[in-house]
Amino acid sequence: MNYFNDIAFEYEGLNFKKTFVFREKKLKKILIKDKLDKPEIDDVYVGKVVNYVREIDAYFVEFDHHIGFLKTKKEYRMGKFIPIVIVKEERKDKGYRISDEIYFKGENVIYFPDDVKNRFSRKLTEEKTNELSEHFKAYKGYLFRTGCDSASIEDIENEITCFEKLLDSLEVNVNVKNNKQRIYRNTHEEYIVEKIDDLSEILELEELLMAHRDKETIFPNGMKASFEVTKVGTVIDFDSYLYKSLKKNDYLQMNRELFNLVLDEMYIRNISGVVLIDSISINNRKEQQLFNQHIENAIKDFSDLKFHGITRLGFIELTRRIENKSIMEFSDEEILIDKLYLRINYLKEHASINSLEINLNPKYFTAEEKIIEIKKLFAFPMKFVYNHSVDDYSIKLLKSIDE
Repeated sequence: MNYFNDIAFEYEGLNFKKTFVFREKKLKKILIKDKLDKPEIDDVYVGKVVNYVREIDAYFVEFDHHIGFLKTKKEYRMGKFIPIVIVKEERKDKGYRISDEIYFKGENVIYFPDDVKNRFSRKLTEEKTNELSEHFKAYKGYLFRTGCDSASIEDIENEITCFEKLLDSLEVNVNVKNNKQRIYRNTHEEYIVEKIDDLSEILELEELLMAHRDKETIFPNGMKASFEVTKVGTVIDFDSYLYKSLKKNDYLQMNRELFNLVLDEMYIRNISGVVLIDSISINNRKEQQLFNQHIENAIKDFSDLKFHGITRLGFIELTRRIENKSIMEFSDEEILIDKLYLRINYLKEHASINSLEINLNPKYFTAEEKIIEIKKLFAFPMKFVYNHSVDDYSIKLLKSIDE
């Protein structure tokens, strides 16, 4: 999906960096990433081959204190240092998925050192493609991205020069013993990032996050969707009894609306992997074909999404390429502690505080280590009380300097 020229608001809590991507003031995506400097998709590292499992024909590679899973046609000996790129982040009980087919992803170009020809984004004009093809004919292995349409030749040349040097650096580091370090991190976002530090704005975005983490959502047309994350994938169920329409039995229209709403929500929540959507049964074959066509048209601009048909039970089968974690995969405890930190920080900025009493639901008892961390970060005493009468937490100002 192309987010080019979208705007994103970004801020940091206790544990996470959160990014809210908007297009024309409409929320398109929420990303949550760990604040720690962990490996990310498109990062290029030097790794050390530490194991080979014959049964699955795969290698395990150590890099920067992490282990990656590598499927490859190449053969490596144990202990060999090789260049790798992160293609899937660590998720649940699965480690990092890596590749030995290296690429460097930039703002204007993506460099594939093993490729023998250049490629061009289909969204570039024919005139621009011809210009780039002629100017950079001495190079090979470059994919010229959509951003080249507005970039200067000088900027593109500078990026290419940078990548050529990075490849030289990578080859040198592969030959340095025990050098399992990161060589490159892609810092170019496909949207304009605006960092915010106004706590009232941050708390508004936190409420938006919580609304889209909810397992149930009621849409403006009255439909209610339930989201359930399982080990196999995500199941989305619908309740249409409150559907607002003059034509109650227009199942084709209901399904069209349903799918459009779910498609938006999938990207906001960053749902990926296998996705099953419970549609409303359509008995008319022609209308079923029209609905299938509607799905195909709706996802044609989403390169990471595939439609596999509708089952006899009426489930729409989709798969979406896994990249970052869904906002629903983070535990309630992780999200609450981050939000609690932001609330306390807000009080510190806007009130005179001597001490706080925080009533916390006992279900968050396992967050004791993070609570101790919060206590250490603030210069005033805090008393935590476990209280069944609160859903999540409540904060009480015990004293203020004015008293």
